[in-house]
Amino acid sequence: MTIGPAVEGDESRKVPRPSAIPLAELGLSVNDRIEVSWEVELADGTEESVWWLATIIGETEGLDRSVDLEYEADHGFDCERRRVVMSSNGILWDALLHENLEWRCEGAADDEESTDETVEAPLGAFELESAVKARFQGGDEFHAGTIAAINDDGTYDVLYEDHVLEQGVPGEMIQKVQLDASAQAAIEQGREEGPVAETISDFFELFVRSLTSGERFSKLTAEQKAVVSDKVRALQPHFEAELIELRKERGRGAQVTGEDIKLLLPRVTARAASSGA
Repeated sequence: MTIGPAVEGDESRKVPRPSAIPLAELGLSVNDRIEVSWEVELADGTEESVWWLATIIGETEGLDRSVDLEYEADHGFDCERRRVVMSSNGILWDALLHENLEWRCEGAADDEESTDETVEAPLGAFELESAVKARFQGGDEFHAGTIAAINDDGTYDVLYEDHVLEQGVPGEMIQKVQLDASAQAAIEQGREEGPVAETISDFFELFVRSLTSGERFSKLTAEQKAVVSDKVRALQPHFEAELIELRKERGRGAQVTGEDIKLLLPRVTARAASSGA
């Protein structure tokens, strides 16, 4: 065997560091054992896909959360530690190679995925540049993107919102996303100018400003403005819940624009009314 975990990867497979998911959210913890899929080149030049057993040694805290794995000595290689980012239930990112690799819990069967028959989406089911969400590299989580190319074999190239391009995505791993025309235009503009906000708190401040910057609000007395502002800020938990739902609808990493903030208003007020707020 001539290729193992320590060897530099293929440049074409390199991807930016993804957002990390805490171990607890994946049902994992330190000292658990997982298997990671590697392509190993044998002495005769052929390649073999193997599941490599590794133990979770530790997890860092904070925004740059990462996980330390210790691979068992196997496949002709010694025991080795590697740092990874757990990006979804089934995909991890190797910090040395800058590549995504499949993972599964120890002992999971090769055919653990559903055996139900799936029907491939017919050619042309998704239009070029249409908004979609897709299961990145076959993982369980949908990521927001657009159709970048329609291939002759019925698959699609998907350009995700983090500018990562995945080629040859089967139609059954893609879902169409319905976007308001004004929101779609704002997303296209946002790709050129950058996002209007980064965090949920930032988006809520945009929401507050959208409700307290109109002509009617400007004519209120200072006392009336204070009362209205307090009522608007009391909507924060309902706004955050709707924003989370919006991102689920569009997929992980979806851009949220100022137009979306306006469209969320009736949903937020309806949620607040139903809760008695």
